Amino acid sequence: MEEEEPQKVRFNGFQRPFHPLQLLSWVVFGGDVFLFCIVGIPLLQTAGAKVLVALCYGIAVSTLVLGAIRATAADASDPHIRQQEHQLQDKETLPYCTTCNSPIFARSKHCRECNKCVQVFDHHCMWLNNCIGDVNYRAFAVCIAAVAAFTGIMLDISIYVLVECLTNEDDFVKRLVDNPILGGLPKDAVLGLLGLLICINLPLFFLDGQLIILHCFLTWQDLTTYEYIMEKKTTEFSGEEHPKAIKKRVLPRCLDWIVYRKRKKKKPKNDKIEEMSQYPSEQYPTVVPSADVDVTSETSSSKHHRPDDQTPTPPGATSDSRRPGGV
Repeated sequence: MEEEEPQKVRFNGFQRPFHPLQLLSWVVFGGDVFLFCIVGIPLLQTAGAKVLVALCYGIAVSTLVLGAIRATAADASDPHIRQQEHQLQDKETLPYCTTCNSPIFARSKHCRECNKCVQVFDHHCMWLNNCIGDVNYRAFAVCIAAVAAFTGIMLDISIYVLVECLTNEDDFVKRLVDNPILGGLPKDAVLGLLGLLICINLPLFFLDGQLIILHCFLTWQDLTTYEYIMEKKTTEFSGEEHPKAIKKRVLPRCLDWIVYRKRKKKKPKNDKIEEMSQYPSEQYPTVVPSADVDVTSETSSSKHHRPDDQTPTPPGATSDSRRPGGV
């Protein structure tokens, strides 16, 4: 039987294979820029308005592209996993990742998608196809801020041009005819393109704005997204009452649903248990594990983990340890 090849380490988001959402973001971004440059800006009334909007839009697009490139190309891995054994200092006092086979910083976590420990792990971004950590968090913050400016400009201008067409149709049609690119298109087709821009960018603007609010709150509380999710799970699933200080560190569900969704606890199937108890035990033979099955592996391995390591981890991150205080 052939052995499975070990999963390769992903060093950055440009490393193949690309994620489908990453490719989708490129298509949506390119389509937005193309449509707005031929429909939104040329249909403004004055040349000054066109220059001003084009300048602001160009800055937003350039900032978004540069921020996305930096965040995607960065290697956010923990520096310990790239060092040689003799270069590691105080390795006995650091947490240890058994997957990377290396000591790591206390706030580093192992990402299953990238197969590496990320320094100050925040989350794995599927849109950038890369982990967000201490190295590229600022570039990620620039990205989401630029997306808000990028989509906001398109929404404002598209809605303005659409309202102007409905209220001052004659002037709009005249500008449309004089436009060398859109002169041959009917008015209804141009209105449809403007409506398409609004339908695409309106939900993106509100989702990105919610993401900005969330990360402003996390920065204020000095938390990563991973730490916030773990703390939110603790406050919701534990039966104990928590101090007000902890409750202040979590947002209401309407503001953090984009990163956290509460899972419903599964109810035991009591009906099935009662049904089985009505029949003789011979009808339900006991399953005995074979000799090559280690039935004590789960119990024995739990001795090497801290109690908080048993907390469920979010998608894209795992917590491995084999030393005291390990992650």
